[in-house]
Amino acid sequence: MANRFRFVGVRGRSVISNFGRDGWNSATAGHKRLFSRAGAGAGAGAGTGTAMMTTSTRNISRQHKSTHRGIRNFSHFFSGSFRTAPFKSACPSFSSNCRTRTLHHEWIVDGKVYKAENYQPGGNEKRETIIFLHGLLGNNKNLRTPAKKLTKDNPNFHALMMDLRGHGASPAAGIVPYSSSSPLSSSSSLSSSHEHSHPTINNCANDVIHTVQALNLTGSSSPIGIVGHSFGGRCALTYHHTLCTTGDVNVDTDKETVVNPPQHCFILDSVPGTAHASVDHVLRAIESVPIPIASKKDLVQFLTQDQNVSKAIAHWMTTNLRSYDDQSASTSSGNKGGFEFTFDMSVARGVLDDFPQQDMLLMIRDCVSVSDADSINRTIHKIMASKTGAWTEEMVDELEEIQSDHFDDRLKLVTLDAGHWVHIDDLEGLMVALRAGFDR
Repeated sequence: MANRFRFVGVRGRSVISNFGRDGWNSATAGHKRLFSRAGAGAGAGAGTGTAMMTTSTRNISRQHKSTHRGIRNFSHFFSGSFRTAPFKSACPSFSSNCRTRTLHHEWIVDGKVYKAENYQPGGNEKRETIIFLHGLLGNNKNLRTPAKKLTKDNPNFHALMMDLRGHGASPAAGIVPYSSSSPLSSSSSLSSSHEHSHPTINNCANDVIHTVQALNLTGSSSPIGIVGHSFGGRCALTYHHTLCTTGDVNVDTDKETVVNPPQHCFILDSVPGTAHASVDHVLRAIESVPIPIASKKDLVQFLTQDQNVSKAIAHWMTTNLRSYDDQSASTSSGNKGGFEFTFDMSVARGVLDDFPQQDMLLMIRDCVSVSDADSINRTIHKIMASKTGAWTEEMVDELEEIQSDHFDDRLKLVTLDAGHWVHIDDLEGLMVALRAGFDR
Protein backbone atom coordinates (compact mmCIF):
# COMPACT_ATOMS: atom_id res chain seq x y z
CA MET A 1 0.00 0.00 0.00
CA ALA A 2 1.52 3.29 -1.10
CA ASN A 3 1.99 6.20 1.27
CA ARG A 4 -1.00 8.49 1.35
CA PHE A 5 1.17 11.55 1.88
CA ARG A 6 3.28 13.22 -0.79
CA PHE A 7 6.88 14.17 -0.08
CA VAL A 8 7.43 17.89 0.15
CA GLY A 9 10.82 19.34 1.03
CA VAL A 10 11.95 22.60 2.59
CA ARG A 11 15.21 24.43 2.96
CA GLY A 12 17.77 24.03 5.75
CA ARG A 13 17.49 22.90 9.39
CA SER A 14 14.32 21.00 8.56
CA VAL A 15 12.89 17.68 9.53
CA ILE A 16 10.54 16.25 6.94
CA SER A 17 8.03 13.63 7.99
CA ASN A 18 6.04 11.36 5.71
CA PHE A 19 3.05 9.60 7.19
CA GLY A 20 2.02 6.32 5.63
CA ARG A 21 1.14 2.80 6.64
CA ASP A 22 4.47 2.45 8.43
CA GLY A 23 4.08 5.65 10.45
CA TRP A 24 6.26 8.75 10.49
CA ASN A 25 9.70 8.48 8.91
CA SER A 26 11.98 11.43 9.48
CA ALA A 27 14.86 12.65 7.41
CA THR A 28 17.05 15.75 7.43
CA ALA A 29 16.37 18.02 4.51
CA GLY A 30 19.08 19.62 2.40
CA HIS A 31 19.44 23.31 1.69
CA LYS A 32 16.83 23.43 -1.02
CA ARG A 33 13.08 23.70 -1.47
CA LEU A 34 10.88 21.24 -3.28
CA PHE A 35 7.26 22.25 -3.40
CA SER A 36 4.31 20.17 -4.45
CA ARG A 37 2.02 22.07 -6.78
CA ALA A 38 -0.63 19.37 -6.85
CA GLY A 39 -4.04 20.09 -5.38
CA ALA A 40 -3.79 23.89 -5.31
CA GLY A 41 -6.47 25.85 -3.50
CA ALA A 42 -8.01 25.71 -0.08
CA GLY A 43 -9.71 22.45 0.63
CA ALA A 44 -7.99 20.55 -2.21
CA GLY A 45 -6.45 17.19 -1.51
CA ALA A 46 -8.17 16.68 1.83
CA GLY A 47 -6.53 13.87 3.72
CA THR A 48 -3.53 13.67 1.38
CA GLY A 49 -1.36 16.44 2.76
CA THR A 50 2.17 16.07 4.08
CA ALA A 51 3.16 17.54 7.40
CA MET A 52 6.33 19.55 7.05
CA MET A 53 7.55 19.79 10.61
CA THR A 54 10.11 22.53 10.30
CA THR A 55 11.89 25.19 12.23
CA SER A 56 12.68 27.09 9.08
CA THR A 57 10.20 28.01 6.33
CA ARG A 58 10.37 30.60 3.61
CA ASN A 59 8.75 31.74 0.41
CA ILE A 60 5.61 29.74 0.94
CA SER A 61 3.74 32.22 -1.20
CA ARG A 62 5.79 31.25 -4.29
CA GLN A 63 3.91 28.00 -4.55
CA HIS A 64 0.67 29.53 -5.70
CA LYS A 65 0.96 33.09 -6.95
CA SER A 66 -2.47 33.60 -8.44
CA THR A 67 -5.55 35.71 -8.12
CA HIS A 68 -7.48 33.73 -5.54
CA ARG A 69 -11.14 33.38 -6.32
CA GLY A 70 -14.17 32.31 -4.36
CA ILE A 71 -13.56 30.15 -1.36
CA ARG A 72 -9.76 30.34 -1.60
CA ASN A 73 -9.89 34.02 -0.64
CA PHE A 74 -12.73 33.64 1.80
CA SER A 75 -11.19 30.66 3.55
CA HIS A 76 -8.13 32.58 4.75
CA PHE A 77 -10.24 34.19 7.41
CA PHE A 78 -13.18 31.93 8.17
CA SER A 79 -13.52 28.77 10.16
CA GLY A 80 -14.73 26.52 7.37
CA SER A 81 -16.02 23.29 8.83
CA PHE A 82 -18.51 21.85 6.38
CA ARG A 83 -19.74 19.50 9.07
CA THR A 84 -20.77 22.19 11.55
CA ALA A 85 -24.26 21.83 13.04
CA PRO A 86 -25.91 25.03 14.32
CA PHE A 87 -27.46 25.21 17.76
CA LYS A 88 -29.64 27.57 19.75
CA SER A 89 -28.24 30.61 21.48
CA ALA A 90 -28.91 31.09 25.18
CA CYS A 91 -29.55 34.73 24.27
CA PRO A 92 -32.30 35.00 21.63
CA SER A 93 -31.06 36.87 18.56
CA PHE A 94 -27.85 37.58 20.46
CA SER A 95 -29.43 40.38 22.48
CA SER A 96 -26.81 42.90 23.59
CA ASN A 97 -28.59 43.01 26.96
CA CYS A 98 -28.12 39.31 27.59
CA ARG A 99 -24.68 38.84 29.16
CA THR A 100 -23.37 35.89 31.10
CA ARG A 101 -20.43 35.15 33.37
CA THR A 102 -18.83 32.76 30.91
CA LEU A 103 -18.72 32.20 27.18
CA HIS A 104 -20.78 29.25 26.07
CA HIS A 105 -18.54 26.20 26.17
CA GLU A 106 -18.33 22.44 26.26
CA TRP A 107 -15.70 19.97 27.38
CA ILE A 108 -14.02 17.08 25.62
CA VAL A 109 -12.65 14.39 27.94
CA ASP A 110 -11.12 11.10 26.77
CA GLY A 111 -12.40 11.88 23.28
CA LYS A 112 -16.00 12.39 24.45
CA VAL A 113 -18.06 15.59 24.40
CA TYR A 114 -19.68 16.87 27.61
CA LYS A 115 -21.99 19.82 28.04
CA ALA A 116 -20.70 22.40 30.50
CA GLU A 117 -23.36 21.52 33.08
CA ASN A 118 -22.44 17.83 32.93
CA TYR A 119 -18.72 18.16 33.63
CA GLN A 120 -16.82 19.75 36.47
CA PRO A 121 -13.07 20.24 35.98
CA GLY A 122 -10.90 19.28 38.92
CA GLY A 123 -11.96 16.75 41.51
CA ASN A 124 -10.06 13.53 42.03
CA GLU A 125 -8.80 13.31 38.47
CA LYS A 126 -6.35 16.11 37.82
CA ARG A 127 -6.28 16.99 34.13
CA GLU A 128 -4.48 19.77 32.29
CA THR A 129 -6.73 22.18 30.34
CA ILE A 130 -6.23 23.05 26.67
CA ILE A 131 -8.48 25.76 25.18
CA PHE A 132 -9.70 25.50 21.57
CA LEU A 133 -11.00 28.58 19.68
CA HIS A 134 -12.83 28.48 16.33
CA GLY A 135 -12.59 30.89 13.40
CA LEU A 136 -14.85 33.72 12.20
CA LEU A 137 -18.48 32.66 11.63
CA GLY A 138 -17.76 29.30 13.28
CA ASN A 139 -18.53 27.76 16.66
CA ASN A 140 -17.00 25.46 19.25
CA LYS A 141 -17.75 22.34 17.19
CA ASN A 142 -15.30 23.25 14.43
CA LEU A 143 -12.19 21.92 16.19
CA ARG A 144 -13.81 18.94 17.89
CA THR A 145 -11.92 16.34 15.85
CA PRO A 146 -8.36 17.36 16.85
CA ALA A 147 -9.52 17.94 20.43
CA LYS A 148 -11.05 14.47 20.59
CA LYS A 149 -7.91 12.86 19.21
CA LEU A 150 -5.62 14.78 21.57
CA THR A 151 -7.62 13.99 24.72
CA LYS A 152 -8.11 10.37 23.72
CA ASP A 153 -4.37 9.97 23.15
CA ASN A 154 -3.52 11.63 26.45
CA PRO A 155 -6.02 11.13 29.31
CA ASN A 156 -4.17 13.77 31.34
CA PHE A 157 -5.67 16.46 29.07
CA HIS A 158 -9.18 17.77 28.72
CA ALA A 159 -10.25 20.32 26.09
CA LEU A 160 -12.27 23.46 26.78
CA MET A 161 -14.19 24.32 23.60
CA MET A 162 -15.50 27.91 23.59
CA ASP A 163 -17.90 29.89 21.42
CA LEU A 164 -16.32 33.31 20.96
CA ARG A 165 -18.58 36.32 21.44
CA GLY A 166 -21.39 36.65 18.91
CA HIS A 167 -20.79 33.10 17.70
CA GLY A 168 -22.64 29.89 18.50
CA ALA A 169 -24.45 30.36 21.81
CA SER A 170 -22.30 33.18 23.23
CA PRO A 171 -23.87 36.66 23.44
CA ALA A 172 -22.87 39.40 21.03
CA ALA A 173 -22.08 41.82 23.86
CA GLY A 174 -19.54 39.44 25.34
CA ILE A 175 -19.64 38.42 28.98
CA VAL A 176 -19.75 40.23 32.30
CA PRO A 177 -16.13 40.76 33.41
CA TYR A 178 -15.36 38.19 36.07
CA SER A 179 -14.75 40.44 39.09
CA SER A 180 -13.66 43.95 39.96
CA SER A 181 -11.20 42.35 42.36
CA SER A 182 -9.72 40.14 39.67
CA PRO A 183 -5.93 40.36 39.52
CA LEU A 184 -6.25 41.22 35.85
CA SER A 185 -9.20 43.60 36.01
CA SER A 186 -7.13 46.63 36.95
CA SER A 187 -4.93 46.25 33.91
CA SER A 188 -5.27 48.63 31.02
CA SER A 189 -5.40 45.60 28.76
CA LEU A 190 -8.71 44.55 30.28
CA SER A 191 -11.12 47.29 29.40
CA SER A 192 -14.04 48.94 31.17
CA SER A 193 -17.54 47.50 30.92
CA HIS A 194 -18.53 49.95 28.16
CA GLU A 195 -15.36 49.43 26.18
CA HIS A 196 -15.61 45.69 26.77
CA SER A 197 -18.85 45.55 24.77
CA HIS A 198 -17.09 46.61 21.55
CA PRO A 199 -16.45 43.70 19.17
CA THR A 200 -12.65 43.77 18.98
CA ILE A 201 -10.07 41.00 19.00
CA ASN A 202 -8.77 42.24 22.35
CA ASN A 203 -12.22 42.09 23.93
CA CYS A 204 -12.86 38.63 22.49
CA ALA A 205 -9.63 37.46 24.11
CA ASN A 206 -10.62 39.14 27.37
CA ASP A 207 -13.86 37.17 27.29
CA VAL A 208 -11.77 34.01 27.21
CA ILE A 209 -9.65 35.18 30.16
CA HIS A 210 -12.72 36.07 32.25
CA THR A 211 -14.32 32.72 31.39
CA VAL A 212 -11.19 30.90 32.54
CA GLN A 213 -11.28 32.87 35.79
CA ALA A 214 -14.97 32.17 36.34
CA LEU A 215 -14.27 28.44 35.89
CA ASN A 216 -11.55 28.69 38.59
CA LEU A 217 -8.87 27.64 36.12
CA THR A 218 -6.27 29.78 37.83
CA GLY A 219 -2.91 29.41 39.53
CA SER A 220 -1.61 25.87 39.16
CA SER A 221 -4.87 24.94 37.39
CA SER A 222 -4.39 27.52 34.62
CA PRO A 223 -4.75 26.15 31.07
CA ILE A 224 -1.41 24.82 29.81
CA GLY A 225 -2.30 25.46 26.17
CA ILE A 226 -4.52 27.35 23.77
CA VAL A 227 -5.23 26.42 20.14
CA GLY A 228 -6.94 28.84 17.76
CA HIS A 229 -7.78 28.66 14.07
CA SER A 230 -7.78 31.77 11.85
CA PHE A 231 -9.67 34.48 13.80
CA GLY A 232 -9.50 32.15 16.80
CA GLY A 233 -5.72 32.12 16.37
CA ARG A 234 -5.69 35.90 16.64
CA CYS A 235 -7.67 35.64 19.86
CA ALA A 236 -5.34 32.90 21.14
CA LEU A 237 -2.29 35.09 20.51
CA THR A 238 -3.94 38.06 22.25
CA TYR A 239 -4.84 35.83 25.22
CA HIS A 240 -1.22 34.65 25.39
CA HIS A 241 0.19 38.16 24.93
CA THR A 242 -2.10 39.69 27.58
CA LEU A 243 -1.15 37.11 30.19
CA CYS A 244 2.56 37.32 29.34
CA THR A 245 2.81 41.09 29.44
CA THR A 246 0.11 42.30 31.87
CA GLY A 247 1.08 43.61 35.30
CA ASP A 248 2.95 41.25 37.56
CA VAL A 249 1.45 38.07 36.18
CA ASN A 250 4.88 36.48 35.80
CA VAL A 251 5.81 37.34 39.39
CA ASP A 252 2.51 36.01 40.78
CA THR A 253 2.65 32.53 39.28
CA ASP A 254 2.14 30.99 42.74
CA LYS A 255 -1.05 32.92 43.43
CA GLU A 256 -4.06 30.71 42.90
CA THR A 257 -6.26 33.62 41.77
CA VAL A 258 -4.12 34.51 38.74
CA VAL A 259 -4.48 33.04 35.26
CA ASN A 260 -0.96 32.07 34.23
CA PRO A 261 0.19 32.27 30.59
CA PRO A 262 -0.12 28.98 28.72
CA GLN A 263 2.97 26.90 28.06
CA HIS A 264 1.89 26.41 24.45
CA CYS A 265 0.01 28.72 22.08
CA PHE A 266 -0.92 27.16 18.73
CA ILE A 267 -1.92 29.63 16.01
CA LEU A 268 -3.45 27.78 13.06
CA ASP A 269 -3.04 29.65 9.76
CA SER A 270 -3.82 33.12 11.13
CA VAL A 271 -2.28 35.42 8.52
CA PRO A 272 -1.15 38.88 9.74
CA GLY A 273 -2.61 42.03 8.22
CA THR A 274 -5.94 43.02 6.74
CA ALA A 275 -8.61 40.71 5.37
CA HIS A 276 -8.76 40.22 1.62
CA ALA A 277 -11.34 42.33 -0.25
CA SER A 278 -13.27 39.17 -1.14
CA VAL A 279 -14.02 38.62 2.55
CA ASP A 280 -15.65 42.04 2.79
CA HIS A 281 -17.68 41.20 -0.31
CA VAL A 282 -19.01 38.03 1.31
CA LEU A 283 -19.84 39.83 4.56
CA ARG A 284 -21.77 42.46 2.63
CA ALA A 285 -23.64 39.73 0.81
CA ILE A 286 -24.54 38.04 4.10
CA GLU A 287 -25.67 41.36 5.58
CA SER A 288 -28.12 41.76 2.69
CA VAL A 289 -29.81 38.38 3.25
CA PRO A 290 -33.48 38.91 4.21
CA ILE A 291 -34.04 37.42 7.66
CA PRO A 292 -35.86 35.16 8.19
CA ILE A 293 -34.85 33.29 5.04
CA ALA A 294 -37.37 30.63 4.06
CA SER A 295 -34.99 27.73 3.38
CA LYS A 296 -31.38 26.73 2.85
CA LYS A 297 -32.10 26.44 -0.86
CA ASP A 298 -33.34 30.05 -0.89
CA LEU A 299 -30.15 31.17 0.86
CA VAL A 300 -27.94 29.50 -1.74
CA GLN A 301 -30.01 30.97 -4.57
CA PHE A 302 -29.91 34.47 -3.07
CA LEU A 303 -26.16 34.45 -2.44
CA THR A 304 -25.15 32.95 -5.79
CA GLN A 305 -27.62 34.67 -8.12
CA ASP A 306 -28.19 38.02 -6.42
CA GLN A 307 -24.87 38.57 -4.66
CA ASN A 308 -22.37 36.76 -6.93
CA VAL A 309 -21.06 34.54 -4.13
CA SER A 310 -19.50 31.21 -5.08
CA LYS A 311 -21.58 28.06 -4.64
CA ALA A 312 -19.00 26.60 -2.23
CA ILE A 313 -19.31 29.56 0.14
CA ALA A 314 -23.09 29.73 -0.25
CA HIS A 315 -23.48 26.05 0.67
CA TRP A 316 -21.12 26.46 3.63
CA MET A 317 -23.28 29.33 4.89
CA THR A 318 -26.25 26.95 5.11
CA THR A 319 -24.39 25.14 7.93
CA ASN A 320 -24.62 28.36 9.94
CA LEU A 321 -28.41 28.57 10.05
CA ARG A 322 -30.85 27.88 12.87
CA SER A 323 -34.62 28.16 13.22
CA TYR A 324 -35.78 31.74 13.50
CA ASP A 325 -36.79 32.64 17.07
CA ASP A 326 -39.65 34.99 16.23
CA GLN A 327 -42.33 32.63 14.92
CA SER A 328 -44.70 35.56 14.33
CA ALA A 329 -42.48 36.84 11.53
CA SER A 330 -43.05 35.84 7.93
CA THR A 331 -40.41 35.00 5.36
CA SER A 332 -40.20 36.64 1.95
CA SER A 333 -42.28 33.75 0.61
CA GLY A 334 -45.00 34.40 3.19
CA ASN A 335 -44.25 31.33 5.30
CA LYS A 336 -43.98 31.53 9.07
CA GLY A 337 -40.70 30.70 10.76
CA GLY A 338 -37.71 30.30 8.49
CA PHE A 339 -34.03 30.60 9.40
CA GLU A 340 -31.51 33.05 10.78
CA PHE A 341 -27.73 32.90 11.13
CA THR A 342 -26.07 31.45 14.22
CA PHE A 343 -23.59 34.34 14.37
CA ASP A 344 -24.03 38.06 14.93
CA MET A 345 -23.06 40.11 11.88
CA SER A 346 -22.16 43.22 13.87
CA VAL A 347 -19.60 41.18 15.80
CA ALA A 348 -18.21 39.62 12.61
CA ARG A 349 -17.92 43.05 11.01
CA GLY A 350 -16.37 44.58 14.11
CA VAL A 351 -13.63 42.00 14.55
CA LEU A 352 -12.90 41.93 10.81
CA ASP A 353 -12.43 45.72 10.85
CA ASP A 354 -10.11 45.23 13.82
CA PHE A 355 -7.74 42.91 11.93
CA PRO A 356 -5.41 45.73 10.75
CA GLN A 357 -5.11 47.03 14.31
CA GLN A 358 -3.50 43.81 15.52
CA ASP A 359 0.25 43.64 14.96
CA MET A 360 0.63 39.88 15.23
CA LEU A 361 4.35 39.81 14.47
CA LEU A 362 5.11 42.41 17.15
CA MET A 363 2.97 40.51 19.65
CA ILE A 364 4.84 37.29 18.89
CA ARG A 365 8.14 39.09 19.39
CA ASP A 366 6.89 40.49 22.72
CA CYS A 367 5.83 37.07 23.97
CA VAL A 368 9.07 35.28 23.13
CA SER A 369 11.09 38.16 24.59
CA VAL A 370 9.20 37.94 27.90
CA SER A 371 9.71 34.17 27.96
CA ASP A 372 13.43 34.69 27.43
CA ALA A 373 13.64 37.28 30.21
CA ASP A 374 11.73 35.07 32.64
CA SER A 375 13.56 31.89 31.65
CA ILE A 376 10.17 30.20 31.46
CA ASN A 377 9.45 27.48 28.92
CA ARG A 378 6.63 28.95 26.87
CA THR A 379 6.30 28.31 23.15
CA ILE A 380 4.30 29.82 20.30
CA HIS A 381 3.61 27.33 17.51
CA LYS A 382 2.85 29.10 14.24
CA ILE A 383 1.09 26.71 11.84
CA MET A 384 1.07 27.88 8.20
CA ALA A 385 -0.91 26.37 5.33
CA SER A 386 1.22 26.12 2.19
CA LYS A 387 -1.62 25.98 -0.34
CA THR A 388 -3.34 29.28 0.39
CA GLY A 389 -0.66 31.53 -1.08
CA ALA A 390 -1.43 34.03 1.69
CA TRP A 391 1.96 33.85 3.41
CA THR A 392 4.32 36.36 1.84
CA GLU A 393 8.09 36.07 1.84
CA GLU A 394 8.30 39.15 4.05
CA MET A 395 6.04 37.61 6.70
CA VAL A 396 7.99 34.37 6.85
CA ASP A 397 11.33 36.23 6.83
CA GLU A 398 10.27 38.21 9.90
CA LEU A 399 9.07 35.09 11.70
CA GLU A 400 12.40 33.40 10.99
CA GLU A 401 14.21 36.48 12.26
CA ILE A 402 12.24 36.40 15.51
CA GLN A 403 13.01 32.71 15.80
CA SER A 404 16.73 33.20 15.27
CA ASP A 405 16.88 36.02 17.84
CA HIS A 406 15.60 33.83 20.66
CA PHE A 407 15.87 30.35 22.06
CA ASP A 408 14.82 27.71 19.55
CA ASP A 409 11.96 26.49 21.73
CA ARG A 410 10.29 29.92 22.01
CA LEU A 411 8.86 29.97 18.47
CA LYS A 412 8.16 26.92 16.35
CA LEU A 413 7.29 27.36 12.67
CA VAL A 414 5.35 24.50 11.12
CA THR A 415 4.18 24.32 7.51
CA LEU A 416 1.43 21.91 6.53
CA ASP A 417 0.70 20.87 2.96
CA ALA A 418 -2.90 22.02 3.27
CA GLY A 419 -5.40 24.74 2.54
CA HIS A 420 -6.61 27.17 5.18
CA TRP A 421 -8.68 24.52 6.97
CA VAL A 422 -5.65 22.63 8.21
CA HIS A 423 -7.74 20.62 10.68
CA ILE A 424 -9.61 19.14 7.71
CA ASP A 425 -7.03 19.12 4.90
CA ASP A 426 -4.15 17.66 6.93
CA LEU A 427 -5.52 16.46 10.24
CA GLU A 428 -2.69 13.94 10.70
CA GLY A 429 -0.06 16.60 10.16
CA LEU A 430 -1.78 18.91 12.63
CA MET A 431 -1.98 16.13 15.21
CA VAL A 432 1.76 15.50 14.88
CA ALA A 433 2.40 19.18 15.60
CA LEU A 434 0.03 19.20 18.60
CA ARG A 435 1.42 16.01 20.08
CA ALA A 436 5.01 17.13 19.58
CA GLY A 437 4.23 20.34 21.48
CA PHE A 438 2.14 19.03 24.36
CA ASP A 439 4.17 15.86 24.89
CA ARG A 440 7.35 17.82 25.58
